[in-house]
Amino acid sequence: MRAENFYSQLEGLSKDERRDMALTSGMLDERRFLIPPNPKIRQRLDTLREIAGEFRSIYPEVISLGLFGSVTKGYATPTSDLDAYLYVDVSRAVDEWRSRHPGAAVTDAMKEKKASIGKHLRLAAQQRLGLSAEQVHNLSVRFVDEKTIRDTLADPQPDPRIIQEWALLFLLEVGQGITTYRKVVIDTLEAQGQEGEKKWQRLMESLANFENPGGHAGVSANSVPRDRRDRLYPKTIAQARKIFFHENPTREEQPGSKIA
Repeated sequence: MRAENFYSQLEGLSKDERRDMALTSGMLDERRFLIPPNPKIRQRLDTLREIAGEFRSIYPEVISLGLFGSVTKGYATPTSDLDAYLYVDVSRAVDEWRSRHPGAAVTDAMKEKKASIGKHLRLAAQQRLGLSAEQVHNLSVRFVDEKTIRDTLADPQPDPRIIQEWALLFLLEVGQGITTYRKVVIDTLEAQGQEGEKKWQRLMESLANFENPGGHAGVSANSVPRDRRDRLYPKTIAQARKIFFHENPTREEQPGSKIA
């Protein structure tokens, strides 16, 4: 099915109907991400890239945006919600706060910082993209820092919530900046040998489940085999280095990881 014909059939359908159609069409089996050809959606991505760049100038602790949902899965329409996380380096935010407020407690300040940046992000999306408050309610801020990644992944049996936390660093990136943190994840796990490889597999399983909601045990909610999509998630750390750091990836190992 041509992408244009596929997209035209999505107009007027509910979110669940569009997701079902994207799954059953087979188009999502071809690649990890499928950006709709609609020029309004593509312009939305261009504007998001600009917003991410501007936020990095305003807030030095901002890293980049990670996209998920319909806009990365081929069934977004102009009325779709915008699903994204703004990654913020909390250690940078803390250092900046302490430089201006030496000796002051930072916990409440960081909560306020997180809420403030998130509110600013949603407002910018509404104003620049012409979206409603409902369409941007899934835009939120995620704190990250290198030390926390290393410390939490050092646990022999990390909490599944921790695994998902760092899996989300491998969403489709808008802009640049997340590579450093991805390297910390991969370097930390690689140093753990076989235990690290097992954690990496769990991390990718978590990412696959997050990006493909409704799929379990190799089968989607529509009984469409997910193994073809799952192969787009690197099973080993060596494959991850090829895919996410572009170290001579083969054609079969290029699911894409960012929108530059």
